[in-house]
Formats: sequence, C-alpha cells, structure tokens
Amino acid sequence: RRKGYLNDALASAQKALAIVEQQRQALSGHPTQATYFSRLHEYQEFYLDLLMQLHRKSPAAGYAVTAFQASEQARARALIEAMNESRSDIREGVDAELFERETALRQQLYYKEQALAVLLSGKRNAEKVEAAKKEIEALLVQKREVESLIRSRNPRYAALMQPELLSLPEIQKQVLDDDTVLLEYALGEERSFLFAVTKTSFDVYELPKRADIEAVAKQFYRLT
Repeated sequence: RRKGYLNDALASAQKALAIVEQQRQALSGHPTQATYFSRLHEYQEFYLDLLMQLHRKSPAAGYAVTAFQASEQARARALIEAMNESRSDIREGVDAELFERETALRQQLYYKEQALAVLLSGKRNAEKVEAAKKEIEALLVQKREVESLIRSRNPRYAALMQPELLSLPEIQKQVLDDDTVLLEYALGEERSFLFAVTKTSFDVYELPKRADIEAVAKQFYRLT
C-alpha cells in the first residue's frame, strides 16, 4: 500500500513539474519567472526524494538512476537561470525575429492552457474545449517549427536552452576514465543524497539534511 501511494505521488509530482516548467518558460524575462523557478526547485526536490524512497523499497527497479538523471536536469536548469541572471549573452547570433516568435508562442501557450484548465474545471462545453485543444495543438506545431529553425541556425543557443543530457551509461562511457569518480550531491530539506559514478559502477548514499551539511561547510570555510 505504501509503495502504491508513493507511485501515485510520483506521478503527481511529474505532472506538477511539467506544468511549472512550462509556466516558467512561458514567462521568460517576466519578473514572476523567479517565483516559478523557486516552485520548480521545490517540486524537483520532492520528486527526487520520492524516487529515493521507492529505491529503498525496490533497489533493482532503477529509481536511483532516474533520480540521478533528475538531479542532472535540475543542475542544467539552474545553470541556464544563472546565465540569465548574470546577463550572459546566450542569445548572441540568434535571429531576433525567431527569438521573439519563440517567446510569444510560449506565452500564448501558457495563457491558452490556463484558459483550457478553467474550461475543464467548470461546466464543460464540449465545443469550446475541443476548440481550445485545437488552438493549443496548432501553437505547439508552430513552436516546434520555430525551435527547429533556431537549432539549425544557432546550435549554441539551442544547446544551452534545450540541453540534451547524457544518460548514465553515456556519462560512464564518454566522460569518465578508469581513474575518475563523479560525485554529485543533491541537498534536501529532510535528507540529502550523494551519487557516486565511476566508469563501471553507480552507487547512491543518503546524507543528512541540507541545513546540517551547509552548517558544516560554512564552518570548514571559516577554518580555511
């Protein structure tokens, strides 16, 4: 029963992550984007913790690997946000018109999906719901076309904004050598985790909560 509850919670967390990430992208450059990024970080942390709880119950089911990939994705997103905040010119060389179209399409999608959610939550009008879904699908087609143009004309921008993460086997094969260990920390409010990856192994360890680790780290920094 407990595992069933965790799986249901995991599915809900995945859905929430997708929605908040879409909202964050739609509001790119808007003052409220930081709020959405904060919410996204909270959902991401909750999602990772759920995966690790499932890993404890079924160590061979691959939940720890999924958690590692989720941690990698969160780090990539945080890097993009840091670059935006530092005003790094990641849009250098991108056609201004294409960039404006991409931004406009993200925003239109956000508002159309909000309108659809309202329709679905109230007394449903089948014709309006179907029309809203068709509008969203048309916008998604346009967005994919614009993203394809951006990727073809400016691979650097596409690689930064839509990074293709390496899988665990790819990291082990392409990044690590026989004398290298990748240590990746994922800090959480209740507990933290350490992923240790070598060319031939993958292990995960539970650590104390973020506050305890940060306190020790600050003490170490003061001593050095």
